[in-house]
Amino acid sequence: SYAEVEITVHFNVDATKLQETLNDDTLTNFHRITWNFPCTAESAGQDGQNNQMEENKSLVRKFASSCMVPGMLKQGGEIHVAHKT
Repeated sequence: SYAEVEITVHFNVDATKLQETLNDDTLTNFHRITWNFPCTAESAGQDGQNNQMEENKSLVRKFASSCMVPGMLKQGGEIHVAHKT
C-alpha cells in the first residue's frame, strides 16, 4: 500500500512555483518529484508541439528551477517528468 512506502500526493500545485503553492509544512525534502507535463495548449484544443516549443521549454525550465529550491529535494533526490506522446 502507499502508506507503507510513504507516498504523498499533492493536487492543485503550480509545478513552476512549488514553494509558493505547497504549504511550508509539506516541504519535507522529497525523495522524488513527479510531474505529468501538460504541454501548452493550442487554440484548437490540441497539445502544443512545434509551434509552442519555446513555451514548453520554458515550462520545463521553470519546473526544474522550482524543484531546486532548498528543502524541496533530499540529497540524491530525483525529478521525473512524464510526457504523453
